[in-house]
Amino acid sequence: MICINKRLLTVLMMIVLFGIGAKAQLLAVKTNALYWAGLSPNASIEMVTKSRISVEVGAFGNNKPYGYDLKMTGFQPQVKYWFNGRPMTREFVGLGIIGATYHWDEHGINHKGDALGLGLTFGYALKITPRINVEFTAGAGQIYFHELRKTYDDDKWTTNPDVEKAETLTGMVDEDKYGDHYQGWNFMPFNLGVHFVYILK
Repeated sequence: MICINKRLLTVLMMIVLFGIGAKAQLLAVKTNALYWAGLSPNASIEMVTKSRISVEVGAFGNNKPYGYDLKMTGFQPQVKYWFNGRPMTREFVGLGIIGATYHWDEHGINHKGDALGLGLTFGYALKITPRINVEFTAGAGQIYFHELRKTYDDDKWTTNPDVEKAETLTGMVDEDKYGDHYQGWNFMPFNLGVHFVYILK
């Protein structure tokens, strides 16, 4: 699988935020209300580095939202270009990355894997007060996934015959023998949101 090392990712994000944040012309914290509606806590920080450029880094996660058998954690960094020359005001376009680790069950099939993608976001920031914005975003991107799928049938996990044969020959046991590896690309909606923004400086 794509191995997303959470500790390493956290350290790298902190280094980036500290380095850019120290020179930021504007600094804001924000959260996506649509993710919260899906019971997915999320937060991000955005820093204006040039007159038309800002950098945003965020993270999100969930655990069995509305009882649905799903667990996911992910991150979403992006770079934005503001058309009117005033960052965090009016129209912008963003180039972003999304990375996630997920585990979910549906119709007797268990999915456990990672995803990584790149996408474009278009948005509009509506200024409510000098420190509060509401930001509307929508976009699309290409997502690569790599997962282990296991099928539950007749009260037991079905076994991959090829793996069982290899275990017999080698005497080694594969913990993921109940399943098959899948990978591919999906074109998907990207960074849909209604974001509440608070400008710190």
